[in-house]
Amino acid sequence: MKYKRIAAIISAAAVGLALTGCGYKSESVPVIPQNQQNGQSSVTPPKPVESKIAESKPAASSPAADLPDIPVNDASAFEYSFNSALGGMVITGYKLSDTMVHIPETLDNEIVVEVNLKDVEKNITHLIMPDSVKKFSLSNATKRGLKYIYIPTGV
Repeated sequence: MKYKRIAAIISAAAVGLALTGCGYKSESVPVIPQNQQNGQSSVTPPKPVESKIAESKPAASSPAADLPDIPVNDASAFEYSFNSALGGMVITGYKLSDTMVHIPETLDNEIVVEVNLKDVEKNITHLIMPDSVKKFSLSNATKRGLKYIYIPTGV
């Protein structure tokens, strides 16, 4: 009997710690009253806690103001294709030897939604992606050479 009560207290405390550790506010640890009629312990469930999704706040200064001054590359610098499922262009290759890459927001009047350079073994040191990009992947060689990368907030 005593062990069940201790286990219930530890379990309730663990739940309370888990909830507060995840950004949730715990009202209190559940109280475990002793039932006088049959000598059994019962757990009073905790009050429901409202969950709130963390809100991201924009940076104090515009990210565009903090970007290095790298000119936007022309469409001819990239290999790309339209992906109808994603509703935009996917960049699959980089043709130039310039190590500073600034991807345009549109290619052939279609928005760039993905940068997939996982098969590109170029020495890219600077990579700026447009805010329209939602997903990206890079090869290990490209990752090793990077000194600066701008990743949009929507990725």
